[in-house]
Amino acid sequence: MQEAAALDGAGWWRRLWYVTLPLLLPTILLVSVLLGVFFLQVFDEPYLLTKGGPLGTTESVALFTYKQFGFGDYGLSSAASFVILVLVGVISFVQFRLLRPRT
Repeated sequence: MQEAAALDGAGWWRRLWYVTLPLLLPTILLVSVLLGVFFLQVFDEPYLLTKGGPLGTTESVALFTYKQFGFGDYGLSSAASFVILVLVGVISFVQFRLLRPRT
């Protein structure tokens, strides 16, 4: 496809925009969804390094959920995990809508 676009007179920018990126779209979608899920579930780094930091400055949603479960506040812990679930669903839906193949 790159060769055909080059023979048709497309420059490197048009080949990148109209040939390479549309072919990479499924991979970009997968990586962006996985990274979105990963960033919402960050737990190890804040817990091991600072245990949530001074006044909760480095506390993630997953670490907050873990702490509330450890304190015995099971209702708040389950609500926080439900918020994580909803956020993952919403972010994944938005990414699928933005990066869907256009026909």
